Amino acid sequence: LIEKEMHEQNEQQAKKFRDIKVRTEQIRKDYEKRQSRVGAFVPQTYGQALGHRLNWKRVAVISIVICACL
Repeated sequence: LIEKEMHEQNEQQAKKFRDIKVRTEQIRKDYEKRQSRVGAFVPQTYGQALGHRLNWKRVAVISIVICACL
């Protein structure tokens, strides 16, 4: 009985890992697709470069706050 439960638990864990792997691959593909469409941001002025950098800092702070709330 214990062996059967362990076997089932291992199968469930393996399925979760496969699901995570598939989701990760899909996220990576979607990200690469978006990156290829958008291209790289090339600032024309110092102000644009500074503004772009500050926006990324805001995104990072917001992400940290959201994760902390979860």
